[in-house]
Amino acid sequence: MNESKYVISSYNLMQKRHIVLDENADVQITPEGERRIKALFNRISPEEKILLDIAFCQAHEIPPKLF
Repeated sequence: MNESKYVISSYNLMQKRHIVLDENADVQITPEGERRIKALFNRISPEEKILLDIAFCQAHEIPPKLF
């Protein structure tokens, strides 16, 4: 999977209402969405999972020593 596939997958999950935004604009995952996200995550290679972890930490300003 590449970056654009992650964006497309996220967009599709939102369109199908598996991921919704609450009144505070926080993401909420429906039970069906959780099942689908787990299935998508299981298809990602270990190398891509590491890159996702790094991107998450950078986006949330988590210091590397905690990663």
